[in-house]
Amino acid sequence: MERLVNENTWFLVGLTVAAVIYIGIRNYLTSRSLKKADRSDEELLSTLAMVRRCSTFDVFASAGAEWNFSEQKIRQDFQQYLKTGEIPRYVSAYARQNVTESDLKYRDILYPRSGGRPPNSGAV
Repeated sequence: MERLVNENTWFLVGLTVAAVIYIGIRNYLTSRSLKKADRSDEELLSTLAMVRRCSTFDVFASAGAEWNFSEQKIRQDFQQYLKTGEIPRYVSAYARQNVTESDLKYRDILYPRSGGRPPNSGAV
């Protein structure tokens, strides 16, 4: 009987430790990622393109389609973006509406904000 109680105690201690570790890791990853409101329009635009696995132009086209803009206007706006780096309001609003917090966390894992990808260990 005493051995059974001892095993149950260690099992409960193990579960408690696992729960504390899980909560700690979750909180670390949550705090590590900036919220959507703190992100630049450029970052949101590139994140949306990355998550959708499409080009930035495709995001422009989707945003323009929501506003019923002509393909010519979308192309002109995209060309202007390439020249100046200015993102039209309808595109930035579209990116803000469609990027989720989990998309941003995924991006932060792939491209840490501390400067590039994690170092490659081993292979050259």
